[in-house]
Amino acid sequence: MYSAEEVLLGKKDPGASTVIVGGGLVGCETALWLADQVKKVTLVEMQEDISTVGGPLCHANEDMLRDLVAYKDIHLLTNAKIVDANDQEFVLQTKDGEETILNADSAILAVGYTPQQSLYEDIQNEVSESYLIGDAKQVQNIMYAVWDAYEVTRNI
Repeated sequence: MYSAEEVLLGKKDPGASTVIVGGGLVGCETALWLADQVKKVTLVEMQEDISTVGGPLCHANEDMLRDLVAYKDIHLLTNAKIVDANDQEFVLQTKDGEETILNADSAILAVGYTPQQSLYEDIQNEVSESYLIGDAKQVQNIMYAVWDAYEVTRNI
C-alpha cells in the first residue's frame, strides 16, 4: 500500500497492476500517468462519480479527464469501497454487490489530503506580510490556488 505522492515522486513502484483508492483529481491523474506506463489500473471511488471532491473543475477539464479515463481503458468502479484485502485479492462492495480484483501488485491511496499550514504558522509573526493561500489554506485544485494568489496580489 502506497500513497499517490510516493508513487508520483518515484519513491515506490506500484508494479504492473494496481488499485487506486480515490477518484478525485489526484487519483484520476495518477491513474492516467500509470496507464501511460502500460500498467493495469483499477480506480475505486466511493462517490457516484469521479472528481466530486475538492472543488469543481472547469467543464472542459472535467470532461477531458472522464474521456481520458475511458480512453486509456482504466477500470473505473464508482459507488464502491474496499471491504477486505489480502496478498491475492481486493474485495469491493459495489452498488451491484461484491466484486473481487485478483492479483494486483499494490494499492495506492489518493484520499484525504489536508492543508499543511506549519510553514505559514512558523513565519507569520516574523515576516511583515505573509498570506495563506492554495492548498495550505484549503486542499482543492490549482485553479483555486491561482485565484487565491490573484486576490492577494490584487489587494497588496
